[in-house]
Amino acid sequence: MTSPLELWITSEAGSFGLELARMTGVIAAAPLAWTFAPVRVKAALIVVTTVVLHGPLHEKAVVPSHLTSMLLALVAEIALGLALGFCARLALAVGEIAADSIAPAMGLGAAQMFDPSLGGQGTVLSKLIRHVAILVALTTGLHHVLLGALFHSFRVVPPGTLFQASSLTPSIQTMVSETLLAGVTLALPFLAVLVITQLALAFVARAAPQVQIFSIGFAVTLGTGALLWVFFAPDVVVQLSTQTGALEHNIERLLSALEVRP
Repeated sequence: MTSPLELWITSEAGSFGLELARMTGVIAAAPLAWTFAPVRVKAALIVVTTVVLHGPLHEKAVVPSHLTSMLLALVAEIALGLALGFCARLALAVGEIAADSIAPAMGLGAAQMFDPSLGGQGTVLSKLIRHVAILVALTTGLHHVLLGALFHSFRVVPPGTLFQASSLTPSIQTMVSETLLAGVTLALPFLAVLVITQLALAFVARAAPQVQIFSIGFAVTLGTGALLWVFFAPDVVVQLSTQTGALEHNIERLLSALEVRP
């Protein structure tokens, strides 16, 4: 016969594990200050945050009684955490999209470097703008909004409950399209000026063939792009702040799309 203590320990451990799984997904997907932290630091952050959230939430958890159901619930919690972290990822992706669009026009398309946060190659400009976006996000309190939204998600979708994951697809598609549009819109003024600069260099090369335009073209486009970033820096920061401010609305839209069934 199972004692009340064993039942209590099983319930607490199950609910804590489900909350830990969702928190793991959020920390893994959200590119905030912990992005470049060591794995041990991330693990400690996940455990400490889950302990803080566990107190007021453990009564709402639905702990499955079978091992298979528990594994499926853990997978679902990780997937939901990844979706929440992906919303924060999109809030910071606007600057990266703009930087990746502008870098080839500035002549930095070939200057690729390994980015451990993405697990692949990226331009120097995109990495710089990513750091600026993280700084803007921390300044505007994006991490507070994300943790508050995470806490709210535990109330909307209690740990261990079943939800229809396919209902998240339309909301995620809408957020991705809005992010791409915002990034391209942010890059358009830079691209317009850089295209005009390239045309001016082409006219110079046509009018004065003796000028080694290829030797000075890179310096001209790079200098023009750098001046543009300095000139448009306030607008870039405002756009990044606008995107980070929309995180709460995007997460609410994502959670409202879930169809929870007991």
